[in-house]
Amino acid sequence: MKVKTDYIYFFLLLLFPILLMSQYINQNDNEIIKLVDKIDSQPVTLSFKNLLTINNKGGHLQGVQYVNSGQREYYFFSGSSDSYSYYSVIKIGDKNAVVSINKILDKPFKHAGGFQVYKSLMAIGIEDNSLKDRSKVFIYKIEDPENP
Repeated sequence: MKVKTDYIYFFLLLLFPILLMSQYINQNDNEIIKLVDKIDSQPVTLSFKNLLTINNKGGHLQGVQYVNSGQREYYFFSGSSDSYSYYSVIKIGDKNAVVSINKILDKPFKHAGGFQVYKSLMAIGIEDNSLKDRSKVFIYKIEDPENP
C-alpha cells in the first residue's frame, strides 16, 4: 500500500514542533543539571548573636533567604511562635547578629511559612494555624534590610 506524499508531509509538519521543543527542553535541562552539580553538598553553619526580644515558644524557624544588599550580606528568616508570626534579619559580618525582628500578625495567623525574595521585594505567606482555612500573603520592600 502506497502512502500519499501529502500525508507524510503533514505528519512531519506536526512532528517538527515536538522535536524542536524536545531539543529545547533538553538544552535547558542540561543547563539546570550543570547548575545543580555546582552546589556544594556540605552544609554551611551560620552562627549569630541575638540581643533582641523574641517569642520562640511553640514555634520554629520556617524559611531562610540570602540577600546581598550593596556591600552587605544578610539572611532573612521566617518564623512562628505560640502567639504571632514574624521574620528576622541577620546581618553577616565579623560578628553575625540579628538586626531586626519584625512581627507580622498575631494569633491565629501565627505561622509564617516559606517565602521568596526577588530583588528588593520579599513575599511571605502567613497561615491561620488554628482553623487552617485561611492565609494571607504580605509583600515587603526590603531595599534597606536593616530597616525593612
